[in-house]
Amino acid sequence: MKTLKMLMGALLLLCLIVISSCDDSHCRTCRIDKVYLEDEWHKAYYSSSGRLVKLEAAVSKILFHYNGSNQLISAEIYTGNPAPEYSFDFTHGSFGIVESNVYDSYGFRRHFDFHYASPTVIDYLVESEYNGGPGDPPSFVIRKDLSYGSGNVTFVSGTVNGNPFTGYTGSVYDKKTNPFKLLAQAVGNPAFFPVCNIVSYPVVQYDISFLNIFSKNNPGKGVYEVPVGGGPEVQQPQDFTYVYTSSYVESLVWTDDLAGTNKYAFSYTCGFSSAEE
Repeated sequence: MKTLKMLMGALLLLCLIVISSCDDSHCRTCRIDKVYLEDEWHKAYYSSSGRLVKLEAAVSKILFHYNGSNQLISAEIYTGNPAPEYSFDFTHGSFGIVESNVYDSYGFRRHFDFHYASPTVIDYLVESEYNGGPGDPPSFVIRKDLSYGSGNVTFVSGTVNGNPFTGYTGSVYDKKTNPFKLLAQAVGNPAFFPVCNIVSYPVVQYDISFLNIFSKNNPGKGVYEVPVGGGPEVQQPQDFTYVYTSSYVESLVWTDDLAGTNKYAFSYTCGFSSAEE
C-alpha cells in the first residue's frame, strides 16, 4: 500500500509539472470552427485529413482546392453571385506557397512572389498589378520587405524601382495565439493564410492586415504611411482591439483613422489529435 501511495504521488506530481509547463494554446490543439468575415459568420468544414475545404455563410462562401499531395492549389470567394468575386491560384516551393495570382470579378489581376527566410517566415514579397490585356506588362510593381521582432512584423518597407514608397509599422503585440496563423495551418501553408486580400489598411472585401497575416501573435497598434521620404506624407494610425477567451482571440476590430473599420470574430473546437489535424 505504501508503494502504491508513493507511485500515485509521483504521478500526481508529474501531472502538475506538465500542466504548469505549458499554456492553453500548447496543451490543447484547437482549430477554427467559425469565422466572422464581411458581416457574416462562416462555418468551417474540414477534410478527413484536416485540411480546410470550405468556409460557408448564409450568402457567401470560400472554397479551397488541394492536389494529391494536400497542397492548396486554388480557391474562390463567392459573395452571392454565380461567378466568384475573387479567384486564387497557387504555386508551391519547398517551404510553401511561392506564387499566387488573385483575380477579381472585373478582370483585375494581382501577382505575388513570396520569398522565405525560413519555413514559417516570409522576409519579402513582390506584388505586381495587371489591368491591361493578356500578355501586357504589369502596370505597377512594388517590393515589400518585412522586418520582425520576436516573430512579429515590426515594419513593412514598400519600394518601387528601389525607391522608398510606403511604410507600415506594427507594434504592441500580445502573447496570444494568432487566429490567422491557425487558418494558415488549416490550409497547409504555415507561413501565412493566402486566401484573402493582404493589405496595409481596410479598402476592399476580405481584407486582412499584413501585421495579422505574417506575425506570430496579434498586433495592437499600426501606422501606415505614404509616401515615405517624400511629401506631403500621409500617416494612417491604426488600432487593433481584441476580446480573448483564454489564449485565443474571440473577436478583433481593426480601425484605420482614414480608411475605416473591419470586424472579425472566431470560434474554436479543441481537443483534436495530430491525426485529426
